[in-house]
Amino acid sequence: ADCVRERQPVIHNDYPNLPYKRGMPEGHVPIKRHMSVPVFDEKRICAIVGLGNKKEPYDESDVQRLTLFMRSFWDILQRRIAEEKLREKTHELGERVKELNCLYGLAQLVETPGISLSDILGGVVKLIQPAWQYPDITCARILYGGKEYKTENFTVSPWQQAADILVHGQSLGRLEVGYTEERPLCAEGPFIQEERLLLDAMAERLGSI
Repeated sequence: ADCVRERQPVIHNDYPNLPYKRGMPEGHVPIKRHMSVPVFDEKRICAIVGLGNKKEPYDESDVQRLTLFMRSFWDILQRRIAEEKLREKTHELGERVKELNCLYGLAQLVETPGISLSDILGGVVKLIQPAWQYPDITCARILYGGKEYKTENFTVSPWQQAADILVHGQSLGRLEVGYTEERPLCAEGPFIQEERLLLDAMAERLGSI
């Protein structure tokens, strides 16, 4: 930690006789020599790299080589982090586009001249499937008026979410979305918060229709 307090590389070539050392945990490799170098991200110390027990004493050339190496390493790491964040943002944007397409598809469906309520409900389950995170394993079902409208792959599974279809405050139907396979936990089981919002929005629009 000396390199953090002093904000510069620190060399201890006689660690056993260092007057202010606090020792090592039980079972730790004995330290004879030690060099630690802080890694800076602008003015903030973001990492420490330490080397120990070189046969010869550490010197300024060791500091320079290690500092150069860690600067290169940190630059690469920062680029990787930036690339990962960009991928995440791109993925999130793609998910939002899918959700908007679902709502837009419902609006277009309703505006189709002469379309029946049964055709609308049958079309909605098809719109839902590609709008969720995992389209290949997404299934959907609408229960309304004693009838069932569902995707071909629909099955009751442990990974489902649902919303009531309310007409004038009365529950007259139910919209269900599920996954046919297990996926990592998110905000609501395997479903993200935006999927819950989209499900509720679709159920509300169906109630209005």
